[in-house]
Amino acid sequence: MSKLTRASRLFSIAFAGGLLPGFGAARTAVDPGVGSVVVNIDGFRTDSGIARVAVFDEATGFPDKDDHALRRAASKIDGGRVEVRFDSLPYGVYAVAVYHDENADGKLNKGLFGRPKEGYGVSNNVVHARHAPAFDEAQFRLDSDLTALEIHIHY
Repeated sequence: MSKLTRASRLFSIAFAGGLLPGFGAARTAVDPGVGSVVVNIDGFRTDSGIARVAVFDEATGFPDKDDHALRRAASKIDGGRVEVRFDSLPYGVYAVAVYHDENADGKLNKGLFGRPKEGYGVSNNVVHARHAPAFDEAQFRLDSDLTALEIHIHY
């Protein structure tokens, strides 16, 4: 085996195994990368109850059917604020929905004509008087190690 062939084989093995610094670490379609989303939420009118936060990766169920969410979290409210972190999310398009479960019954309570009785908010802080925000309006792209969102609760 010639020196050139031996060197080529060694390079191929090192490259495939990711042993060469700077090589093999690029994101691919198979490994799109993962990141974290930190959601800072303010505007809770009281610290009673629970903040329920959901990350959606599609429009189905958004914003108030969190059983369709990719990830969910619940957090105590402190000083009218909450911070929730979602780690190891594959790069992609998401939307976040939050509601203040004041009576801790596990659902967003609604009144006449489906208007929420409890506080709510979504990524991009989209608010409509007559209908819920759409996934497309609230979506954001996760394409880095960390994305921070600020969401304000509306009553």
